[in-house]
Order: sequence, then C-alpha cells, then structure tokens
Amino acid sequence: MDAVEAGPLVEIVAVPPKPWGRFWWLMSLSPWATANRGSDHDTGWIVARNRAGRQRRLFWVPPMELAEKRERVEQELRQLPLDQWCERYNVPLDFVREG
Repeated sequence: MDAVEAGPLVEIVAVPPKPWGRFWWLMSLSPWATANRGSDHDTGWIVARNRAGRQRRLFWVPPMELAEKRERVEQELRQLPLDQWCERYNVPLDFVREG
C-alpha cells in the first residue's frame, strides 16, 4: 500500500490490486463463465483511512492510474472544506472525525 498523509484527520491510500484475486475468482466460476473478463478483480482502490485506522473505499481505479487519482483526492482534501470533501466522496463526517 502506498499512503500519503493528507491532513490531520484522514489519510488517502492507494491499494493496488491483488495479483491472484482475478485468478481465484475465475477458478470459482463454471467453465463457460471464465471467458467473461468484466470484473473489478484486477483494479485498485482509493481508500480513506481515519485516525482510528478504519478504512473506507472511495472508488476503484485501473492500476496505472492509482498514483494520479490518489494525488488528486489528497489535493482536494487540502483545498475543499471538510464537509464538501465528505459529500463529494460520500464519506460520513463522523468517520473522518473518529479517532
């Protein structure tokens, strides 16, 4: 995990995809369904982590865009008022202030 301190209340984290996640997902399907490649098992996540250590997924991104999207969210957290940032990313204000 690659993390950047985004403020005193919350940290923005880029979570890369698990390399074997898609494989095990495909193995769990019946043989005819393994041809379907439409899943998010090969994507990463942008996550908000509060001071208590709890995490909340904000959105998924392709692996090549993880750093760029994390940086954008971190910049918005610094620039926007906290309540606007929480509304934009559907994060409860209590989650951010927890801890």
